[in-house]
Amino acid sequence: MSGTSLGIHESLLLTTLLAILWIFTLATYRVYFHPLAKYPGPLLAKLTDWYNVYHCFVGDRHIEFHRIHLRYGKIVRYGPNRVSINSATALRTIYSPKANCRKSSHFAVFPRFFHSWSTQTIVDTKKFNHSQKRRVISQALHGEAMKSINESIHRNLDRLCATLTDGDGSEWSAATNLSEILSYLSFDIMGDVCFGRSFKMIEDPENRYMIKVISDGAQCLNTLGHMQKLLLTGQEQSTRALQEITTTKRTGVFQELVSAKDPATGNSLFKESELSSESSLLMIAGSDTTATALSATLFYLLNNPTCLRQAQEEVVAAFEASREGKVGMDFGGASTSKIVHSCTYLLSCIDEALRLSPPVGGLMPRETLEGGMSVDGELFPADVEIGTPHYALHHNKEYFERPFEFHPQRWHVGSTPATQVLLSRSAFCAFSVGPRDCVGKTFAYHDMMSVLARLLWQFDLRIPPNGTCSGGGDPAYAPGRHRVYEFQLWDTFASKSDGPQVQFRLRQ
Repeated sequence: MSGTSLGIHESLLLTTLLAILWIFTLATYRVYFHPLAKYPGPLLAKLTDWYNVYHCFVGDRHIEFHRIHLRYGKIVRYGPNRVSINSATALRTIYSPKANCRKSSHFAVFPRFFHSWSTQTIVDTKKFNHSQKRRVISQALHGEAMKSINESIHRNLDRLCATLTDGDGSEWSAATNLSEILSYLSFDIMGDVCFGRSFKMIEDPENRYMIKVISDGAQCLNTLGHMQKLLLTGQEQSTRALQEITTTKRTGVFQELVSAKDPATGNSLFKESELSSESSLLMIAGSDTTATALSATLFYLLNNPTCLRQAQEEVVAAFEASREGKVGMDFGGASTSKIVHSCTYLLSCIDEALRLSPPVGGLMPRETLEGGMSVDGELFPADVEIGTPHYALHHNKEYFERPFEFHPQRWHVGSTPATQVLLSRSAFCAFSVGPRDCVGKTFAYHDMMSVLARLLWQFDLRIPPNGTCSGGGDPAYAPGRHRVYEFQLWDTFASKSDGPQVQFRLRQ
């Protein structure tokens, strides 16, 4: 027995020593001999990906990218095999059509939950008919479809505006959390646009659980319980939409996807599993990010009264000029779109809010292919994950003067030198850039412009008296969240936010 016991103890000791030796050898290799060893970064990040996982979990990954670039410089190693490059030239190189890289294997997590790739997550585009499918989605969100989309936006806006004031609307309403109500609105619009059916979250709480499901699921992609619920949502709507297409004349993005044919075979371009995946991700991309951008824009306008007044005066003047003596305003027609898009200062306010608080603030990873890739004079070997972090680039002083201040005029030639505007534009990536950028960018801008113009035309807005606007930072918070006048986001692949608290009154 004693010999057997001694043998077990010796085996355990040997195993422990070998494990320690292996860990020490691996750590030594990663810190001193790895192909990326020459690039600076946090020691823990060089040793393990748990550094990255931690910041994803607490939701400050976008802030951490900004911190480490301030400390270590333009090129930072943020994982054993991961590099972040904070420059506009890197942005245009890594995400260009000719780049010798592809979407990282990180995106392989999506089909595990959605049971299919989508145009936004597919890694190997050649095997997916990516360009054809992307073209179908793009056409469904632009061009001739805009008339129907515009009607959907204003139909849901009508319902929202009816809930924002009390009584006859002459008094200030109770404080309203904009992140919440704009999430309801954005989800209702996307339901209408995608499936021809609003989720009616504005007035009915039954479906509001989906917003938390999306937020939690996006933050915990490896947690099956969250994403199964989100997948079920997309599948339910997809199945219902498929049943109705043959019996109704509903229009929407989903119907365009169902009707799309592969020109080479004549077969349906999208499989049924792909329809569910595309639908689920369209709901996320078109609702969560838009609501965040709208909330951020109103937060910055409310905290910059001069900017709010200028934006409202521009909107009111544009609509008043179009009324030609008519009483009231008929929103939703083609003329409304033209009026909305004439409001260039309002557009600058949106862009500045997107710069300061980008809904996707982290890094969209790319994986270098065989032969490696040269970026900003550095050659990275194959199988290295690289990218440019949006939030960090948007606050880089090389491209943006006073990067933490809200200055819509920085986007206007005349108010700002043309060379500076061009430089800032080169580093602006709220919708990403290149062939894998946001397919719904035009739709998103139209949606945001329409919502903001309608709210500024119809209502006066204010921060509750003797209160705070909320949604901003606090000196007591962790470094990076201490700025009172910066709209705070939690990086969950997309973002989540809270606030601002706002009161409404019908415009006098």
